[in-house]
Amino acid sequence: MNQINNFPVAQQVYFSTHNALRAGENEIQKFVLYIDELDGTKRILLSIYPFYDCQMVKRLVIKYLDLPEGTSIRDIQLFYRGVEIPNGRFMHTFEKQRHPLHYSLRMNKSDFGIRSTGLKWSSKIQKLVVEVKLAMQRNVHPKLTLDGTGATYRMYNAKGQVVAMFKPLDEEAFSPNNPRGYQGKLGQQGFRSGVLSGEGASREVATAIWDAYYHNFAGVPDTTLLEACHQAFNYDSWNKITLEWGDIFQKDNNKANSEITVDWKLGAFQEFISTTETVGNFNPSVFCIRDVHRIGILDICLFNLDRNDSNILVVANQPNYSIKFNISNSNNPSSATSPYEHPLSTPDGKKTKYKLIPIDHGLCLPDVLDVAQFDWVWFDWPHSKIPFSRSELRVIKYMDPDADAERLKRKLLIRSECLRSMRVSVRWLRLASSMHLNLYQIASFLCREDLEIPSSIELLIQRSLQHCYRAFDATALISSNRLGNIHIDLATTSSAPNRARVFNESPKKGQNTNTVDNFIDDCELSDNSQISDSESEFSSDNSTIKSKWWESRKRKQKSSQSQKSDIHSCPTEQLTPSSFQKSCLNGASRSTAYRTQLLLGLAPQNATWMLLDRENNIIPIQWGDKHFEHVFFEVLEQEMKHLIIDKHPKWEEYPYFGEEVFDEGKNKDISAKEKDYC
Repeated sequence: MNQINNFPVAQQVYFSTHNALRAGENEIQKFVLYIDELDGTKRILLSIYPFYDCQMVKRLVIKYLDLPEGTSIRDIQLFYRGVEIPNGRFMHTFEKQRHPLHYSLRMNKSDFGIRSTGLKWSSKIQKLVVEVKLAMQRNVHPKLTLDGTGATYRMYNAKGQVVAMFKPLDEEAFSPNNPRGYQGKLGQQGFRSGVLSGEGASREVATAIWDAYYHNFAGVPDTTLLEACHQAFNYDSWNKITLEWGDIFQKDNNKANSEITVDWKLGAFQEFISTTETVGNFNPSVFCIRDVHRIGILDICLFNLDRNDSNILVVANQPNYSIKFNISNSNNPSSATSPYEHPLSTPDGKKTKYKLIPIDHGLCLPDVLDVAQFDWVWFDWPHSKIPFSRSELRVIKYMDPDADAERLKRKLLIRSECLRSMRVSVRWLRLASSMHLNLYQIASFLCREDLEIPSSIELLIQRSLQHCYRAFDATALISSNRLGNIHIDLATTSSAPNRARVFNESPKKGQNTNTVDNFIDDCELSDNSQISDSESEFSSDNSTIKSKWWESRKRKQKSSQSQKSDIHSCPTEQLTPSSFQKSCLNGASRSTAYRTQLLLGLAPQNATWMLLDRENNIIPIQWGDKHFEHVFFEVLEQEMKHLIIDKHPKWEEYPYFGEEVFDEGKNKDISAKEKDYC
């Protein structure tokens, strides 16, 4: 017993958990330190002790930001009111200061860097920017790729791994600093009409913003708009392709680079997808229906002019990518045997091993609706002829074209006529999908069967413009009607207004134009027009006024005179691509996505959103008037509906899985997993 009493007991060095003992008032306590990003909007809140020095805080910042492996305290700078804090300074100095500290990655040189333009960055983009900055600090230079007409630079991390792609605005095709020989001025027409040089970067970002708003519906990689500068970029128009054969780890004493005056370049910064496979290397039947449908919906909504087999990447499926939802419809007998019940199923009913990721959206949101069937690689795939699933129809239903256009206009500099194209295409997708049309049928109305013959949607736009112009002019106090009772031949290329053929017809006595109210209330817009039947048809071939621009580019006559007379006798209200004979350029059929030199030389003016009078002069349209735009889209939707009924009179019998999507009362039965899937 004595031995037990003599045994020394260690003193407790911790507070008891049962007697409510607390630290004294004089004990050292933590305080919260606010650290803001120097060139950004991110804020860090650290709970630290006053005896922490600057080095300890830098280690906490590296851990908090999850910076790449190998980042040391010498790569981080801490500032207080513009003055860098030494590593040995204790933090008790800033315990009661009202101004926050600022952190930044150390940049010893002024000839490289990355900075924000005000757009909010996702957490993934923020991490990629930090990795690229550290790589630049360690002399890891961006490298120009060999493919494409514009400049695309691989951006590396400190280990030499590609983590992002950067597309400078001034190095796009037909921009001043294009390194591939396609140089020009910003704002000029490029290879395709509709998107001007220098607008590709904003289109890339707009596509990512649109897709992110719908919860990454189409799988577009994270993209943002930022500014970067580096000697590896092209500033003096000399050929940068030779840098591809050099080492990305270059020395500082490069004489060629030291003579270049660097400046900030605005461009699209996109997450890099690690894969070397594209859909051109596979049979399309191995891809799942869901991915093809969603990429097709993306291309239709943003009216992508270039979806080829090289800008859809193929990656292996992730383990969490396989989710099964029952989209069968008991009211539809065909749903029991449908092969689309599984989101990863192929047209053959098998499970896919691949995932599709769309890239290269620089030709989205054009101001012309000039897209051909071969511009969309998925157009003739078997996936496009399969009905939409319930989840896809639900997303389409809740698309708001006007709100989407306003959101993009608020964040990016995009022309109004380009956003108007999206407002038309989304309206068409919503209406056509609700009337049981599949992806192939919807895209058929948007695509041109022949490059010189407008699509159905282009004809509807021109006809709706004519109706709205006459209706608004009829209700005006002073009529300025320059359109009169003439009929414009809608079988003209939308990118060449002076190719339009105008037919003069004198109005009959007592003939009046309909008012806006009568025009809107009646769905049968063409029936309200008081133009006689003889005036609703084209005149003979002799009354055609042909443009001088087109006289020098006459094609060889391949059809008989009887065929021509049949073409010109089609009524204006019934003009469709099927009313015209298919034509070839110089007798050769077009089977490639590249436009010929003749088509590249079309008149630069855009006739999609304008009208021409009898002298081929442009009639001003009140696109700035919200009331006019509202009436135009109301008229256009009615025209769309009549067109679908005319071309698909049995549309109600088509297979369809969206009854619950368009019935508000049944949406409550949707499971939580299926909501997340959308």
